[in-house]
Amino acid sequence: MFAQYASSFTRSARDVLAALEQQDYNGKTVNMQKEWSFLNRFEQNFNHLFKVHLDVVSFYASSENVTLLSLVTRLNSVRSMQ
Repeated sequence: MFAQYASSFTRSARDVLAALEQQDYNGKTVNMQKEWSFLNRFEQNFNHLFKVHLDVVSFYASSENVTLLSLVTRLNSVRSMQ
């Protein structure tokens, strides 16, 4: 799902790093509003789709495939870290 974000995320991160390096040389501050906006949208989408994925895996673990319970446990531990 997030493969579509990979190129734009990489490009955005590369632009930020280049701007920060230029800031060191020029002494100008970098406007990070666009980058923070992009990261916030990425995080919101990721959290939403992570929850959807966890719900689907939990459903399949409870109804069809019991071997998915270990995956559900691991995903829940990752979710609790956020």
